[in-house]
Amino acid sequence: MTAVASTPAAVGGEAAPNDGLEAPPRRWPHVLGVGAIVSLYTALYSTYLLILHTTLQDGLADVGEYDQAISGYAHFMGPHSPFVGLHGAGDAGKLQLADHFTPLLALMSPFYWIHDGPETMLIETAVLTALPIIPLWLFVRRAVRNSGRFGSLAANLSAYLVVIGYGVTWPLQMALWFEFHEVFLELPILMWMIERAQAGRLRQAALISLLLLGVKDDMGFVVAIFGLYLATKDATVRDWARWLPRALRRPRLVLDTVRRRDRAWFLALVPVGLGMVWLVAQVLLPAAGGSPNRDFTYTEFGPTQSAAMHAMLADPGNTFATLFNSHYKTQTLEMLLWPVLGLCLLSPLSLMAAPLLMERFLSVNQLYWVMPYHYNAFLVPIIFCAGVDGALRLSRWLTSARLSARVARHGQPFRSALMTAFAMYVAIYAWSTFDRYPMHHMTQASFWDVSNPSVVAAKQAASKIPDNAYVASATQVGPQLLSRDKVVMWGPPGDRNYPAPPWVLADVKRTSYPFKDVAAQQAEVQRLESTGYRVVFQSDGWLVLHDAALG
Repeated sequence: MTAVASTPAAVGGEAAPNDGLEAPPRRWPHVLGVGAIVSLYTALYSTYLLILHTTLQDGLADVGEYDQAISGYAHFMGPHSPFVGLHGAGDAGKLQLADHFTPLLALMSPFYWIHDGPETMLIETAVLTALPIIPLWLFVRRAVRNSGRFGSLAANLSAYLVVIGYGVTWPLQMALWFEFHEVFLELPILMWMIERAQAGRLRQAALISLLLLGVKDDMGFVVAIFGLYLATKDATVRDWARWLPRALRRPRLVLDTVRRRDRAWFLALVPVGLGMVWLVAQVLLPAAGGSPNRDFTYTEFGPTQSAAMHAMLADPGNTFATLFNSHYKTQTLEMLLWPVLGLCLLSPLSLMAAPLLMERFLSVNQLYWVMPYHYNAFLVPIIFCAGVDGALRLSRWLTSARLSARVARHGQPFRSALMTAFAMYVAIYAWSTFDRYPMHHMTQASFWDVSNPSVVAAKQAASKIPDNAYVASATQVGPQLLSRDKVVMWGPPGDRNYPAPPWVLADVKRTSYPFKDVAAQQAEVQRLESTGYRVVFQSDGWLVLHDAALG
């Protein structure tokens, strides 16, 4: 694979140097090389996810919600999800769009025509996680490539090293451990739009960025900042310093500047992105049956959205301090910087991460602050591309004549060497820390043990549930039933206000979310028996209860 040939712009808006010394790049070796890496990581992710599923290490949240929604799209019935909500036993379920606005899930539905079940979604997750390797490879290669054979070699080597490190970076591992979330749709879109912007194909980048609006409720913030980035991409700090005094003397210059090079279209992404955030929260989520306050978790600042926003703006010092008022927040920030040695902070691309971090760290929900789960994976394309951009900017500064005339005379080889060293760091850091994060369990024999008595008993219990039944299931075994039954989460009375199911698959030996402990689960089983449910199967703590009066 090669860079686009037509006037590619390197990071920072400068044209990639080419004095005619570099031979035309050969495509096929890199097509095969990058293709092999993508295939290997896809196989690794698929194996990891399918073993999690087979050994009951996944759960109904969020596998149940998204599998049911994709299956609904595949059957042309809409993204109905009984897991999200159910009004009656015969109801198709609440729209998944009431929970998160993710219409792009429909793109995953055709593969459900081959197999309608969570296994299909998990394989698609693996593919979506590996696909960003292609644009990331192009991004790194284009950023590093210089004139001469050594520069080309450094560019290819750096590109391979960075994507190898990307494949096992810790935010991806944490997201895969969570099995599925809309973040996996965001990864290839965000990586491609950043790569297209670097290639000088700004219109393509702008159009691709609009796909983010169908991924998640808050992606409009990223689209808005990306629009500003595209509009100002070719301007340096020195350009701004020269332009501002002129604009103050001649206000019409502002309009002329906006009109130049499609800047007006790129700036239009700002109101489009921000407007979409408001539209989703205030109109589309409520229209699907959700709440406009679905994502409001800022009660530390005020009881309502308007009150919280007013408090944040009225006291910016307190707002800023809140971003760092927990060691969980600072730990997460620190760990986000380590994969690229913190060099992402030298790139304007890193500004796209700001709204995603702010909305998490200003929240009172501590789950948003920590390293586990999928939330940090949204930042991976930004961190890696900004890290490469920042490393390139630093290498240019270190080899500039202003710093050292002697080094500047050999600037290109020095820059190539520095970028190669950075790429080696990215790969070494990712793989040297591999054993700290969930996927290292694949190196342990217990991870692959499908003969565990608990797993065997759970699958025996699941086999007792008839097809096309309405069942409330303990979260660990629930995904085993998704392809053939209407499944909701088994929980305490009133937890999700599901109608009473005729079948219940319970667990009284291991804690099952959303119960607090095993004692609460045992108490719920006793309550069910007192209301007419009968135990029809019991093994290793797994129980199947049936109420014939309900169906």
